[in-house]
Amino acid sequence: MDIEEWLKWYRRIVKVMGYSVEEDQRATKILAEYLIKGNAIDPCRILDLMIRDRDVLVFGAGPSLSKDINEILRSSVYSDCVLIAADGATKALIEKGLNPDIIVTDLDGDMNAILKSIGRGAIPAIHGHGDNIDKLNKYMNEVLSLNRYVLGTTQVKPIPPVKNFGGFTDGDRAVFLASYFKAKSIIMVGMDFGEIVGKYSKPYLLSDEKASDVKRKKLNFAYELISWLATKKNAPKIYTLSEITPKGVIKISPTQIKEIVV
Repeated sequence: MDIEEWLKWYRRIVKVMGYSVEEDQRATKILAEYLIKGNAIDPCRILDLMIRDRDVLVFGAGPSLSKDINEILRSSVYSDCVLIAADGATKALIEKGLNPDIIVTDLDGDMNAILKSIGRGAIPAIHGHGDNIDKLNKYMNEVLSLNRYVLGTTQVKPIPPVKNFGGFTDGDRAVFLASYFKAKSIIMVGMDFGEIVGKYSKPYLLSDEKASDVKRKKLNFAYELISWLATKKNAPKIYTLSEITPKGVIKISPTQIKEIVV
């Protein structure tokens, strides 16, 4: 990811969403300090070995998530893939008896599930932004006590060891991460981009509900960003199980995954 290319997107996101660049930068500095003080081990080499030339399943927290996981579990094809959970999707995977290999999170999903999964070996990619500084201060020490292989990410210019691979929401950041580490293919599960928010997206939700105006704006950006990534030269092939399909992404059914993962 060319940082200047990404920052053009970021400036547009800030303008539409009303975010504070200064607070995003402050969060990046705080996250970097936690990683340094906690003697975090940069997992990038492990992620490269794990993802490069592999098929990756990226699980979002949309309303189709549970149904599609059930379909995937009917075959053993998932065992040949790298599993990346976007934040709250971690809980759904654990409930189905799966532990993700990687969790992409800004720490506002079900933290009991996320911390349990990290303790079981999932590599966390912790995102810092102006709206989650309180969560960084609340959870980073515990994250580091469970697993020292912790990746820090940001949406502004990175402060080492924090990285910027592109992406805005947890779901599309997971796709950008898989692309950065040269996945052979990326298959999106439970990434719906629609008017309904899945119950796994926030820990306080008991059922799916209508997306707020803010959430719809976020999902629109996620849709645009994945469309942009999917049409870039040398990007991996990106597939989706969901009905709403970003540009350049290929719609498939769960039974077709075995045709991709060979």
